[in-house]
Amino acid sequence: MSVVIAQIDIAAPPERVWEVAMDPRTTKDWVTIVRDVGPWDDGPLVKGFHMDQRLHLRGVTFKVEWTLQEVEPPFFARWEGKGPARARAIIEDRLTPTETGTRGST
Repeated sequence: MSVVIAQIDIAAPPERVWEVAMDPRTTKDWVTIVRDVGPWDDGPLVKGFHMDQRLHLRGVTFKVEWTLQEVEPPFFARWEGKGPARARAIIEDRLTPTETGTRGST
């Protein structure tokens, strides 16, 4: 399994970053490989929340079905995804308060 770690500092409080980053409606605005999002569950992000995405990598578009496995708003979310050919993925989003805002890492 490949592991990718990315980090960014954002001049906004964790609550605001969480609001944008965890909203399925805004995903296409900041995740470059996302082509479409939906359907997704109604209501707040709780364990078991489900969201589908169409992603595009290396010239191929495919569907991933995501399920939220752990959530501690506004600091942590762990998603598990199922894709084509029994592919699996895990994304962990962490937000840490800093003196100037928030450090986000995935």
